[in-house]
Amino acid sequence: MYGFQALTDDAPALEQSPLVMAIAKTLEYTAQNGSIELTKSGAFKRSFVNWAAAEFRWPGFTVEELFRFNKVLNEHDFYPLAQLHSLLLHLKIGRHFKGTFRLTKVGMCLVGHPAQIFAKVAETYLFDVVHSEAERHDSGGAVSWQIILNTLNLEAENGITSKRAGELFYPKPDPSTNYHLISSDAYVAILRPLCWIGLLYEHPHPDIRRWEEAAFTKTALWKAALKLPTDDLIQSPTMH
Repeated sequence: MYGFQALTDDAPALEQSPLVMAIAKTLEYTAQNGSIELTKSGAFKRSFVNWAAAEFRWPGFTVEELFRFNKVLNEHDFYPLAQLHSLLLHLKIGRHFKGTFRLTKVGMCLVGHPAQIFAKVAETYLFDVVHSEAERHDSGGAVSWQIILNTLNLEAENGITSKRAGELFYPKPDPSTNYHLISSDAYVAILRPLCWIGLLYEHPHPDIRRWEEAAFTKTALWKAALKLPTDDLIQSPTMH
């Protein structure tokens, strides 16, 4: 429905997906160790959270950045890991058993196969996970993902900002609306998930106060994994 294409495990573009690479490492770790210990509340224990933070090197959530704000790391402090954990359970790639996280037969079959991981998780993560409060409360959320992907296929060819995405994908607000909230929703619900799955890349603005002007461009994974109706509208570079 959304234009996703099959990839092979040796496709270099898969390395641009923080989520796929993190899941691949989590599955390998679990297969090698048999399980991951859980807290009483069902979260990954700190020992694994520390390992994951160091191994994932997730943009914006590196060990250095995480410990800048936390004396110890719990799963909820490492937000991408918490989302990853929920996704693995939702897709029955892993399960909880007697205080541990273990791989299911589905999960074991995915070990060492990043392309299969991408095929398994990409659409569910993007289109089924609730990424923002606006989505949760159905308070004027964005247009359909089919429209979003086809529009970004053109707009992100040379870079799109959160501000521009908010203008394109959210209902036009009344003059009293805080435009920063619309840009923030566009970032949290659309642009960041696409970055985390590896289809977009964020080029941060040098001035953090001007975060709405950070540019997002398509990655090689976008071009390898997606075939969209708007592909024919993208102009090829002029030949000299």
